[in-house]
Amino acid sequence: QSDLYKKGDKVILTGWRVGEVVWGGYSQKARVKSSQLVKMPQGMTSKEAMSMGTAGFSAMLAIMRLEELGMKKENGEVLVTGATGGVGSVAVVILSNLGYEVAAVTGKKSSKDYLLSLGAKKLVDRSELHEVIKRPLESAAWGACVDTVGGDTLSRLLGQLKYGASVAVVGNAGGNNISASAIPFMLRGINMLGIDSAMQPFENRVKIWDRLNKDFPKKFFEPITKVISLSDLPNIGKDILEGKPRELQVPFQVNKQKAINALEQAEATKSPNIKQLRSEVLEYVDTGKINYIEQFENDPINVLTKVHGIGIKNAEDLIKRRINIKFHENGKGLAKGDINSDGFIDLIATNS
Repeated sequence: QSDLYKKGDKVILTGWRVGEVVWGGYSQKARVKSSQLVKMPQGMTSKEAMSMGTAGFSAMLAIMRLEELGMKKENGEVLVTGATGGVGSVAVVILSNLGYEVAAVTGKKSSKDYLLSLGAKKLVDRSELHEVIKRPLESAAWGACVDTVGGDTLSRLLGQLKYGASVAVVGNAGGNNISASAIPFMLRGINMLGIDSAMQPFENRVKIWDRLNKDFPKKFFEPITKVISLSDLPNIGKDILEGKPRELQVPFQVNKQKAINALEQAEATKSPNIKQLRSEVLEYVDTGKINYIEQFENDPINVLTKVHGIGIKNAEDLIKRRINIKFHENGKGLAKGDINSDGFIDLIATNS
């Protein structure tokens, strides 16, 4: 309920600690504050917005802050640490698209072709920066830096920034503590910029999403994005902690047609795998790949006959008797029953 938006508006919510200290990070429906939302830029799809997500938002914010502090192409190479990560990958793409010479830092030899395909002109081995500083000033090498690593890497690169250059500090994958010297700040006038994407005010959010829509070429969405299901999240979380994934993970994708095709195939061939095929459809429903509630409301007969395998006469009878087979997960005295063991909910009961 807000004067800012109307029914049907596509909106984006990132940050505000949703999913961290507030429930709802992976929910399919949520009640949120209108002040936390931003209208999706014209021409951007929901999948593209979530391919960007907080990582893309943070990368764009870092670049915009560096621009405000004087980052220019003629100042030389821009260093991006943790370049195969979410923030790093997006930063490499955007900076390259804007015409900057990007030096990408990685410890993964297998990522060479990937980073070059995103637009990096130079690769820097992580080991070259992963040492405690030996001198307060080293050769001035970088015109700016987007740092997603922190720790010893950040400590070391501070002494390598050119006069007046800035580093945008976005992450701490390499540690929270730095062993920095004050010398680069005093003798080279460098700047260290803190980047917080979670609590950015509304006006900044609008500008950042508009810049993402403008400066991130759409052809790069596919190589940096991997679509997963909600059931994959526990294992993906472990992989992230171990530094395995390279792509940004998007846990939802609307794909009604694939589910419908699977059911039609099973019904047409009387396949013995019909139970497995139907369980695949149920997975699509549960992971948000089919907007089940919307589909039921728009075409209840189709849902009852196609998804639940109910005969059309029985389906019509159910509709007349106003029995609604929607899925609910509210934890308030709700019971669900699969009567015929086909993997689908046949009965819903509540004590309300």
